[in-house]
Amino acid sequence: MKAGILTIGDEVSSGQILNRNAGWLASHLEDLKFEVPLHITTQDKPKQIKRALAYLEESCDLIFTTGGLGPTSDDLSRHAISEWLDKDLDFDDNSWQRIIHLFEERGIELADSNRQQCFFPKGAKILTNHAGTANGFYSHHTNKNKHLWVLPGPPREIQAIWKDHIEKDLIENHRVSTNRVTLHKWQCLGKSESSLAEIVEKAIEGSGLRSGYRPHIPYVEVKIWSQDDRRDQDQFFLKKLESAISTWVVSKGNEDVKLTFLSRLGAFDFVRIIDLGTKSYLASKLGKAAREDYKGDLEHITIISEWDVQTEGLNEVLEEATNFPDEHTLTLGISSISDNGKWQIGWSFGDDIRIEELSLPYRGQKFSSDRTLNHQAEASIIAWNRIIQNRVN
Repeated sequence: MKAGILTIGDEVSSGQILNRNAGWLASHLEDLKFEVPLHITTQDKPKQIKRALAYLEESCDLIFTTGGLGPTSDDLSRHAISEWLDKDLDFDDNSWQRIIHLFEERGIELADSNRQQCFFPKGAKILTNHAGTANGFYSHHTNKNKHLWVLPGPPREIQAIWKDHIEKDLIENHRVSTNRVTLHKWQCLGKSESSLAEIVEKAIEGSGLRSGYRPHIPYVEVKIWSQDDRRDQDQFFLKKLESAISTWVVSKGNEDVKLTFLSRLGAFDFVRIIDLGTKSYLASKLGKAAREDYKGDLEHITIISEWDVQTEGLNEVLEEATNFPDEHTLTLGISSISDNGKWQIGWSFGDDIRIEELSLPYRGQKFSSDRTLNHQAEASIIAWNRIIQNRVN
């Protein structure tokens, strides 16, 4: 089963905003073992939309569109899509009553143009959007046997509809049952994409496995696709590959080390993180992970990006932390990168103080560059994860 993604919006085709929705959808579709061969971006113009849908239908069984479901005159997606489906638009009063309730609840004046968001192709299954006003919908093109999901543009609304409606539907009704493909993923840190590729290709040589790589600083994601009907014979090569790259593997599959770290910090009553080195990269990364995916409580965690006495080293900061009367406070510290490309991370809990030295994997870089500070923050989180895990165990 192949899936195509059509992103609709002048602001996307012009480059005004980045097309993150297609990447998010493609990643989640591949996790469900669908192949995603095509992404297309068009302006919100009916002729372009219908032309793009016609192109996608040639090679895709499933089609997902995002954007163009707003209430303004330039939101024309539903009209073009209904023409492609060869179905008239019907007004859905339940969607209209829902919008009225949302606007009244928020004290916002309702415009009659919002009624545009309540028209759907005849017979479409309406996908309620609890994160916004524009409901999505699903429709089956019976003549062409194509399955179509139409979604709004804001990422959080797409993700809400996916979770509430689409993921379960895909698993139960649209996946083929034979010879599916499994995607294996490893996040690696400390090795360049080209160097990792050489190691990976050597490990899987002669296997028939398909490989791929996605650098996203400071990580490189290694991807391997294996067919389910070859699972047993592929295991030998997958184990060989894992052994070859184990030195640099940080996580497997969809595991996120930052979320794991935040979860482990939940075992302590209070946590202070003293960042003397990353220029707030650490706080930014943890904050992003917390906003997007973490469901726990973070009120007990404080990140201090500038220490009051700049001349103090990491050891002095951690020793001072032992004087705090509350024995349930965990203090973590990170120093700046020295001229030899090394830095320290520390742990202080009660009278237990630990300091480790970490090193940048690359030479010849500015130690204040975005790349090095990015790496420093990620590598420090990984090391703290290990320390906390070992202490709890």
